[in-house]
Amino acid sequence: MWWSRLRRLGATGAPALVAVLVLGACGFQPMHAPGTPASQKLAAGLADTEVGLIADRPGQMLREELRHQLGITRSEAPARYRVDVVLNETVSEVALQRTGLATRADLALTADMTLTDLATGSSVLRHRASTISSFNLAEARFSTLAAEEGARRRAILRLAHDIRLRLSAFFSGREAVASDGHTG
Repeated sequence: MWWSRLRRLGATGAPALVAVLVLGACGFQPMHAPGTPASQKLAAGLADTEVGLIADRPGQMLREELRHQLGITRSEAPARYRVDVVLNETVSEVALQRTGLATRADLALTADMTLTDLATGSSVLRHRASTISSFNLAEARFSTLAAEEGARRRAILRLAHDIRLRLSAFFSGREAVASDGHTG
């Protein structure tokens, strides 16, 4: 009946209440909560950032996705920071049939990101992000090209998201989190 539901809620609700109290006591502050000092610092930092040119077509796609995810609009005001990215792509065949023909491939993208303070010219953050996206190799060449392009788009979205998270951690004052190194 209703009292058994209340007891079950108490059993699961008590740990949640303890977690909320512990997080509040340790100084936890959501990064994206509106009106908090962390979110204001984050918004100001991201707004003062420009994304440098990245070579080749996948680089252009990553640059546009970064600009979109960071909320960078065209502005007359000079930027305070610049994000430079070096992008590397490799494709390797992974699933082989007995005949030696590959049926699956992995597209690996690695982005080496540097955040530069334009006032001093010094690097304030470095990060390496990498991801692998798989796709099928079909007999029809067009199908394989379409699958490879889809894998590339998925990988670029993941890289842009990872870079945005690192920049968000940096600009919200969590430099120790932002500079811990490589993530996959």
